[in-house]
Amino acid sequence: MRSILFDTNIILDFILHREPFFEDSSKALNLAYDKRIIGFVSASTITDLYYIIRKNKNKNIAKNFITDLIEFIEIADVNKEIILQALKSDLNDFEDSVQEQTASVYGIQYIITRNIDDYKLSVVEAITPGFFLEKMMNGGWAMDKWGFAKFWMLNYLTTENTVLMNNV
Repeated sequence: MRSILFDTNIILDFILHREPFFEDSSKALNLAYDKRIIGFVSASTITDLYYIIRKNKNKNIAKNFITDLIEFIEIADVNKEIILQALKSDLNDFEDSVQEQTASVYGIQYIITRNIDDYKLSVVEAITPGFFLEKMMNGGWAMDKWGFAKFWMLNYLTTENTVLMNNV
């Protein structure tokens, strides 16, 4: 089974419904939700997600989204070894270097990101969600395009100021 690391921007594209990126991001996440791939995020992604979702939505949505996300996405630890390797990386951005080294240490095959130019020198291949989905489809994978996305749209996403969540 393929293992992939979701860059923070992919998850934010989904939860913040950022167009035109939402659909491909939600389909890629859905592959992990349906256990067709092993999806990872780095531990540092979790703190970034909480901060940005809380800022753009609210604290309860941030907590509930992360709680649901980690039901089907693995959290890859960021430890001293990863930080030291990230400091030596050829990538220009330290956050990207941490993602790269996390993926490398965990033996992850792809980093799914919109910012593939930032990963040109990466030791782990970085591809866009659209390209990843195309590779998966060409490999004969059938996809229900809205599994996780439908769950979240029905239960947690907000309109301007109205929360659509029952448990908030």
